[in-house]
Amino acid sequence: MITDNVVYFLKMIQKLDGRSYDALLVELFGDDESQADFDDVFELQPASLKQHAHSVPDACIERDSYKIVVETKGNGAKFTEPQLEGHMEYLTAEGSTGHNEHKDHRLLLTLDVGAFPADLLEKTKRAAKDNSVQWNHLTFVDLASLARQACAETTSEILLNILDEFDNYLDCEKLIPSTDVIMKMVLAGKAHQLNENASSNGYGVYFHPAERRGYSFNRNASMLGMYWQKSIRAIARIQTVAKMVNGDVRSAQVIFSEPDVPIADEDESQNAETEVGPITTATALSEDQIAAASHAIDRAEREFGWNLHHEPYYVYLTEPFVQTDFPKTSPRAPFGVRLFNLDEELHLDESSSSSTRSNPTVGVKDLCTQEIADKLRNCSWK
Repeated sequence: MITDNVVYFLKMIQKLDGRSYDALLVELFGDDESQADFDDVFELQPASLKQHAHSVPDACIERDSYKIVVETKGNGAKFTEPQLEGHMEYLTAEGSTGHNEHKDHRLLLTLDVGAFPADLLEKTKRAAKDNSVQWNHLTFVDLASLARQACAETTSEILLNILDEFDNYLDCEKLIPSTDVIMKMVLAGKAHQLNENASSNGYGVYFHPAERRGYSFNRNASMLGMYWQKSIRAIARIQTVAKMVNGDVRSAQVIFSEPDVPIADEDESQNAETEVGPITTATALSEDQIAAASHAIDRAEREFGWNLHHEPYYVYLTEPFVQTDFPKTSPRAPFGVRLFNLDEELHLDESSSSSTRSNPTVGVKDLCTQEIADKLRNCSWK
């Protein structure tokens, strides 16, 4: 099912906007060569070359100029060395004409919830080099982010909706890593100014539309990162998220709250209804949170001319934001939201294979926000 949805997602991008699809190919292959024809063949569990290889991949995407073999996990299954070597044989196997027509552009694409297994990393790199095959491992979050980047200039409303639906699918099917390690990047052209010298209430505040295309609340994200001027420049752990209508913070419905964050009892919620699937059973913000959000709304309307009353908005109450500098090194501004696995970005996951009971692995969940901010200053992203 996971492979079916991934292949359908890619196929719809190709069908609805060929230029965006080519841009995605450039990201996957790291190759600027343009492709003229859109004659891709999407095949699930292809068996046409099984006699030449020792494994059948989950899917194959090909045209005259390239061939991509896809292997997805995400349901607890593990990559194995024989399977991956078999897929590389499949990529290099001769076709019915007796020669390999895809020798110039061959890609093994592995997809999983998290990082590629450390014990297979060097072996897979060597096998790919020996077989003259490109290999690219992505998380499902990576694939969704690359797709949004590739589709940044699309005019297809249907495609934009499909990008949103794919994000929702990953969220619902738990194909996004553990909450503790995920940072949600948001574009903050002016929003970051609401949090400058505004820590007196003890909260950071961020707003985004609740029902507009391209915006969603990600239950798997535990940290918020604000992006402006080519870098994520402020981060904070999310404490509470509420949905407000008509700019009315007092009756906003809480849909997420950290267990130790004080919020109003249900009796004080003015009988507000809770959204389907809330993480907390409480429904109303505390008086302190209402005061912090109200102050931010007043500033947004007075200083920026924002109107938070004409449509529903999500209100994020965080700890006070901490300054950092986590720059984007690739060209063009990011398109919408992006999710980061901080254990991977900070390379904290690489020590997991050598951890012991007496010397356990240190992860993002073990670090304070200032420590994470300091470490991000030594990293970058594309």
